[in-house]
Amino acid sequence: MAHSCYFCLFPVFLFNRGYSIFDISILDTIFSIGIVLFEVPTGIIADRMRRDKCIHLSYILMLLAYLFIYIDISFPMLVVANLIMALASAFSSGIIDVWLLDGLKGDGCDEGMAIISGFMQVIENLGLTIGLFLGGLLVTMTIRYAFAGGLVLLIIAVILCFILICDAGGGEVDNIASEKIGEYIINSIKAVTAPFLGVSFTMAIVSFAIASPLNVHWQVFFNQKGIDSEFILSNLYSIRTVLIVIGGIIAGTFKKRESGNNLLIFRIFIPISALALILSAVIDNCWISLGLWSIISITNTIARSFWTAELLSTMGESRRSTLFSINSLIFSFASAAGSLVIGKIADVRGIDLAWEICGCVMILAVVFSFYASKLVKERGRKADE
Repeated sequence: MAHSCYFCLFPVFLFNRGYSIFDISILDTIFSIGIVLFEVPTGIIADRMRRDKCIHLSYILMLLAYLFIYIDISFPMLVVANLIMALASAFSSGIIDVWLLDGLKGDGCDEGMAIISGFMQVIENLGLTIGLFLGGLLVTMTIRYAFAGGLVLLIIAVILCFILICDAGGGEVDNIASEKIGEYIINSIKAVTAPFLGVSFTMAIVSFAIASPLNVHWQVFFNQKGIDSEFILSNLYSIRTVLIVIGGIIAGTFKKRESGNNLLIFRIFIPISALALILSAVIDNCWISLGLWSIISITNTIARSFWTAELLSTMGESRRSTLFSINSLIFSFASAAGSLVIGKIADVRGIDLAWEICGCVMILAVVFSFYASKLVKERGRKADE
């Protein structure tokens, strides 16, 4: 709620204050580069120490970054704030998933990860929808009210984090805490199995293709398509988050009925996302384009849930935070490259062409998913032998 209320119209706000699309993409790239720098160290810290403390630190750092932006939106301050946000994100991305798994294991919960991943996205996006609606109301008065509302919500989130996020157990951590750091890094590198890399590279292709359309450009894109109301722009995004909730529910239903290849489901829904992305750029009608763009929210949610389940099945429990961090590093590096390249293309040749290229790149993920499946089968055959 805090994040969506605070940033509900942030790209448009910067655009209207004289920042170009490429400037906004540079800021997004700086954030992704920060993730690349911080991911693995924070994953190692989480594996060798208590994961709940890393999550607490993440929330405090995020609050600090938001305060900086609230005080000053000069480019240097935005750079500093994005780096702090990257460090905050690095202390929670993957780590909070592993913290959840620790707790589920301790409680004897044996639900499939695809079901849980879909459910988590439902909860996250319900909060996102409420925050967007609240931010859309506040921004009709002044955008600083939306920022202030986000800060209040984030302060509440920090307090709740310290109350609710506690030690989830995870005796596996004790087994590796005694390893020297050099030995730990070597053993972690060995733990990065071929199937893990195959699945990671698949999602890296997808992240390259969707980084700018889904995270950076969409408000400017639809603003240029003819939607000029800030209230409508903010709350149209709420519709997308509702569709993400639907996607999470569908993913959970699929997993209950389909216990087969996770990557097979991934390969079904990613081409649908790519086609919808291309058509949303080609079609001039802003409402049809918005509908097509929203389809991506459903299909990507389903694909991501099954990708997460496949990813978790390839990594050892004791080093999951580190391996999740390595995956996030690959993912963030691709997002940084995609945001920068696509942002420049959008500036020079127009957003429509940039989105069409994104859709084409997205299709490449299907090819990589076949490679990932091959690696998984080879690993299974060697294990049988």
